[in-house]
Amino acid sequence: MQVAKSIDPGRVAVYIRWSTEDQGEGTTLEVQREACRTFIRSHGWVVSDSLEYVDDGLSGGSLERPALARLRAAVSAGLVDCVVVYKLDRLSRSVVDMVRLVLDEWEGRCHVKSAREPIDTVSQAGRLFFYQLMSFAEWERSVIRERTFAGKLRRAQEGRNPGMTAAYGYRLGAGGALVVEPGEAQVVQLIFGLYLSGMGCTQIGLRLGELGYPSPAGRRWGSGQVSRLLSNPVYMGTLVYGKQTSVRGRRVKSERPHVVREGAVPAIVSAAEFAAVQALKAGRPGVGRAQGSGRSLSSQSLLTGLLRCGCGRALCGSGGSGDRFRYRYYYCGASGGGAALCRGGRIRQAELDRAVTDALLRRLRGEESALRGRVAAALDRATAVAEAAAAAAERDLARAKEKGARLRTLVLEGGLSAAAYRELRRDVQAHLEDAAERAVRARAEVERAKAAGGARAGAAPPDLAQDLSAHWHTLDLQEQKRLLRQFISRVTAQVDRESGVLDLTITWHSAGGER
Repeated sequence: MQVAKSIDPGRVAVYIRWSTEDQGEGTTLEVQREACRTFIRSHGWVVSDSLEYVDDGLSGGSLERPALARLRAAVSAGLVDCVVVYKLDRLSRSVVDMVRLVLDEWEGRCHVKSAREPIDTVSQAGRLFFYQLMSFAEWERSVIRERTFAGKLRRAQEGRNPGMTAAYGYRLGAGGALVVEPGEAQVVQLIFGLYLSGMGCTQIGLRLGELGYPSPAGRRWGSGQVSRLLSNPVYMGTLVYGKQTSVRGRRVKSERPHVVREGAVPAIVSAAEFAAVQALKAGRPGVGRAQGSGRSLSSQSLLTGLLRCGCGRALCGSGGSGDRFRYRYYYCGASGGGAALCRGGRIRQAELDRAVTDALLRRLRGEESALRGRVAAALDRATAVAEAAAAAAERDLARAKEKGARLRTLVLEGGLSAAAYRELRRDVQAHLEDAAERAVRARAEVERAKAAGGARAGAAPPDLAQDLSAHWHTLDLQEQKRLLRQFISRVTAQVDRESGVLDLTITWHSAGGER
């Protein structure tokens, strides 16, 4: 163990930290500053403004703080002999971080003094007391974290923003309330509409790029961003808080209770549309890496990235130009040479591409009616839910009116005094107004659900397979590749060298293979 050097009176630094976690503890910046300066003067040292380091509004759960970083650099450069803090937990509330900072990084370089605690990290007894104080500080931090979460949970239960950042389509208004951002809200509605019309997340991202709509980060939309947006219940006005938590920088499912509050946020899409999208997402499995990216999409061969040989290896497309390369082929890299590992022959690209495209068109003719049926069923379910909510709201409104009528009858019959009637009437009137408002919202929701059903039904193409067949050759190669990857996860093909027979298997995202 190194021995800390003596303290130069003019080389004493002050570190101050305050965050929202410290509210109610009386540890404001001014309180800390005055206490530390009084402590320095009581020891005959010099108070220096240039050696005061302040982190305002930052938590003590991490050492990554700007002012603390400057202080650590000053200690490392030998410019500071002693650091004075109001309390030890101002440096950190983590035992591990504090030990690493004070007993490792600063040992032999400078002392640490507390204006409110008898800290001496040089002696063994002082170290023991240091560990005890830090254990209490970490326990206190966990208590503060739980108390903060409970407060945010209570705000969410009351329908107020518990401190969440605004999702795309919203901005923070007065008091942290989420307010609709009209321009972004139109993009959100467009994304939901495109998905209900049958487009996948990757296609939607490409379409948004073509229309000039950047992602929330100002870049191109990715399929993951589109998928997460479509799954966020905030867009139908539902506030969900506490369902996930952060563990070492990763979002994981929380074991603590969470809040789901409907109608707490202005809705951008109707509950019927949101429910229909979730039903479609549940019936459409993820396409994963087969969606294609990078080299597979930049290749000049249509099936690159999807195509496998019967031996299990990837099939490659031949390149080149001129008479020598009049025909393009797919070939397996293990099939050449004298010690060939694969007995498959070369496959003409035009023939295989046409066979796969024809299989896609045949499949679409069979699946189109099922897709329409799923959309219609989802919209019907959402409409039924809206109608049930409207009926319940109407019943509650009728009961409120009936209660008001009974009160008036009691007054007329002399069973209730005028003063008592006025007192009760306020509660009845408040209930009546609330019930009337809910009934109006419920009826509007029913109309939106019915309108969404009619609009989506009218927007469905009359024959997707026929439409695709007519326009397939107008698409460029990249568009054709992305479209194939919406439906196909793998194509396995092999030609027998002797017989020339093609063995073709297509694996679809929605079901098994087709021979």
